[in-house]
Amino acid sequence: MTKIGEMSIDMINKISKQEIEDAFEYFMDTGRLEELKSDDRYYIKVLLKVIANKDNIKLIFEENNNE
Repeated sequence: MTKIGEMSIDMINKISKQEIEDAFEYFMDTGRLEELKSDDRYYIKVLLKVIANKDNIKLIFEENNNE
């Protein structure tokens, strides 16, 4: 079971740590995030922040360093 904020989430979707790292790097390190439409970019950032918070990583996005 993984805790996100005050929620506990059962991990019913099987995914490896490597798959998570690959997806994270795909958007953060390749510039793919900037290629998305604004709505898509917003929601992908939300998901990236969840992953980063879980691993205690500070994210810095180019257009706004306070995110």
